[in-house]
Amino acid sequence: MSRTFDSTPRWTPSRRTVLAAALTLAAAGPARAQSGYPARPVRVIVPTGAGAALDTIARGMAAKLEAHFGSPFVVENKPGANSTIGSEFVARSEPDGYTLLYTGQAISVNPSLYKLSYDAEKSFAPVATIATAPITLVVPPKSPFATVRDLIAAAKAKPGGLTYGSAGRGSPPYIAAELFQQKAGITLTQVPYKGAAPALTDLLGERLDLMFPSLSLAKGFIEAGKVRVLGIASEKRSPLAPDIPTIQEMGLPGFATASWSGIVAPAGTPDDIVARLQTAIGEIMARPDMKEFFSRQGLDPNFHDRHAFARLIHEEVANFAQMLANAKDK
Repeated sequence: MSRTFDSTPRWTPSRRTVLAAALTLAAAGPARAQSGYPARPVRVIVPTGAGAALDTIARGMAAKLEAHFGSPFVVENKPGANSTIGSEFVARSEPDGYTLLYTGQAISVNPSLYKLSYDAEKSFAPVATIATAPITLVVPPKSPFATVRDLIAAAKAKPGGLTYGSAGRGSPPYIAAELFQQKAGITLTQVPYKGAAPALTDLLGERLDLMFPSLSLAKGFIEAGKVRVLGIASEKRSPLAPDIPTIQEMGLPGFATASWSGIVAPAGTPDDIVARLQTAIGEIMARPDMKEFFSRQGLDPNFHDRHAFARLIHEEVANFAQMLANAKDK
């Protein structure tokens, strides 16, 4: 039996066509993965110890994000070296949206204090700011200083004669005290501690002349009359303590500082993932129960989107570099 063969040429895909199709599928793969984000647990790295203020806020927000997305957001503590250990870990992590950093102001301060293996601006993709911790100026209840002006006058009369407690160089109480000295044209003597709480204990015992603790730490002692508050370091009065005047009101124009916190991702994280996280945080922050949550922590809710957050970090890195270069206590 003879066979007949179809002489009609059959189409065979060219090598270029196959390659183009493969590239199209490869490009579509991540897009599908991103649209379904998060498809597995997200790690939220906290660069301080468990139980610290930053850790408490991070765990509260992680629980809200988990409920919002229906996927686990797991908090992990990686403390040490003024937040640099946890920050470096995230900077080196895969930029896929599954490792985030809940950071505080240290991210802007540390470039002026340490030789870092990462860049505060280039190594991270800001997502959103979340909260601000108002800072107070307090003195012992029997202090001779009744006002900010009294304290400044005494410090000018005896440079270096007044002591303040800090949680170490670069901590919010240290930053506030340095800024206060530079704005007022005075010199104070720093007494560093391993944390703000032991410093406040010594202030209660009248072993220090003044301190700049967070409102959340100091509020109970203020209300109990165990410390005297001279002012709050915010640009305007805090809704958490509207009866406390600002330090600007009390005689030092231009003085304002606060300790903020927020979420960043590794640089290179897909833009749509960053946008989804930002939107989710914004929606969570708008809920009435969040106002109560932050109030319990002694914090002011303070949502800023990723673009405003990036500007904040950029400005603060430059400002802290200049301020710390002129620091009275190096």
